[in-house]
Amino acid sequence: ALSCHPGIRETVVLACEEEGETRLAAYVVPDGSPLGAETLRAFLRERLPEPMVPSWFVALDALPRTPNGKLDRRAMPLPGGERPDLEAPFVEPGTDLERTIAEVWREVLRLDRVGLYDNFFDLGGNSLTIAQVRVHLYHRLAQDLPLVELFRFPTVGALASYLDRSGPQEAPSFAAVEQRVDKAKVALERQRRAAKARKAG
Repeated sequence: ALSCHPGIRETVVLACEEEGETRLAAYVVPDGSPLGAETLRAFLRERLPEPMVPSWFVALDALPRTPNGKLDRRAMPLPGGERPDLEAPFVEPGTDLERTIAEVWREVLRLDRVGLYDNFFDLGGNSLTIAQVRVHLYHRLAQDLPLVELFRFPTVGALASYLDRSGPQEAPSFAAVEQRVDKAKVALERQRRAAKARKAG
């Protein structure tokens, strides 16, 4: 799909595994002017489902080759690290809440910095990494965020504003959940015993 872009001369996409998670990295040799990650990501989203859109886009002058002309995968630079070139200008998060959200995004997406108006998905996020963000925010803020809200507010600023408006939410009690499960098991066992008793009678 990337090869169909008129501004790309050569490209290869590799699966990179990190901490048990596999993410896609696209290595691109532009045919002329450099192409931003946001442009390429938008191009692919019109043609591919979201899980197939690479998390990282790495621009190269040429793809590394072995002496016999094959792709040298070992010579590929490691993806991640630098914030991609986005249309939104970089604005430093200002409040403690904004900085906490940005820090979580940096950790999950392996970026050096995240701006106030950066879109999580334009930074390389996807449905899997946004679930990780939810877990990290739960531990940092003690708030149980519905996953749908993270999709609705995909920038640091928008998410911080939403959290400010909604206020602290009570985190789910895992002990209470376990109690409900135990009660359900007991009730199910009673039903089984009653059914056996009816059959025996």
